[in-house]
Amino acid sequence: GTGSATGGGISSSATRDRQVALALTADDDPIVVWDNNDTGLDSIYVLAFNGASWNELGVNSASGFGIHATANWKNDPSVAVDIDGHPVVAWSEHAWSSEYNIYVLRFDGASWVELGADSASGEGISTNSGAAQVPSVAVDSRGRVVVVWIDDAYGSGPVFVRRFDGTSWGDVGAESSSGEGISGSLGGGVTAIAIDANDHPVVAWAPGEVYVRRFDGTSWRELGGSASGDGISLSGGAAGCPSLALDDAGNPVVAWGDYREGQMDVYVKRYLNDRWVELGLGSATNGGISNSGGHSSCPSLAARVNTACVAWTEAAPSSPGWRSPGTPVAS
Repeated sequence: GTGSATGGGISSSATRDRQVALALTADDDPIVVWDNNDTGLDSIYVLAFNGASWNELGVNSASGFGIHATANWKNDPSVAVDIDGHPVVAWSEHAWSSEYNIYVLRFDGASWVELGADSASGEGISTNSGAAQVPSVAVDSRGRVVVVWIDDAYGSGPVFVRRFDGTSWGDVGAESSSGEGISGSLGGGVTAIAIDANDHPVVAWAPGEVYVRRFDGTSWRELGGSASGDGISLSGGAAGCPSLALDDAGNPVVAWGDYREGQMDVYVKRYLNDRWVELGLGSATNGGISNSGGHSSCPSLAARVNTACVAWTEAAPSSPGWRSPGTPVAS
């Protein structure tokens, strides 16, 4: 639409907009969610494009306190579109008297509603006393909503996963949202999720290395050493911000930011024939696919069988506000 990438963009904020996430409807119309600070507290805003203009979804979805009218800090939004074409948004919310919790709302065509009891109140779907942050959300072909996040309730920042079956939230496999979750001792970082053709989730996270696990219907499995040692990144502890997609054959493709030799570059690998390989010569060595001499980070990825498209943020090495890879944004 007119002005979507000029002037104030689609947000026209008076203050600060950050942490943008995007999903497409079946008609390829974008729905954008972001963190806005116009009220002095970070709120979750949503706009949808209808082919001609950008519009709110329900009352005040992109004004005031946004889709969840509470005077709390809200960060790390993620969005997916369900089988009815309606957006589902997950985020991390912090009340002054509690830790961060993972909240989820769905737009039902008229208003933003909870998925099951208390998905956007109390302890949300995280139901733990620790800080739950950086969620990623996806919807499978049966309409089940799956959310992954980092949870430090047990001290090591394990990766937790829960799924909404239409009635209630439950684990995906044994103890996927308690103890060490699906990550074991290698928790922390930033999460990403995709759903395969069998409705099995694939999850990536990066606490310094990039790790990947795939649910096989019973348990969470490594893919060629993807969730042990140095994972798929082999970076020596300086990898973060993974983006995950599945190609048309169901093979996971992962892009991430990797800090080596004084600069951050974007690397890409694909799981093919039981091992992780570069997607094109040099996609995960030397300067990766960015090879800019600056700081390349926060990639976003889409994939097909022999093709991947990656966008990322580029900054000069001396730019202020540079964060270590995989570090969640603090309020």
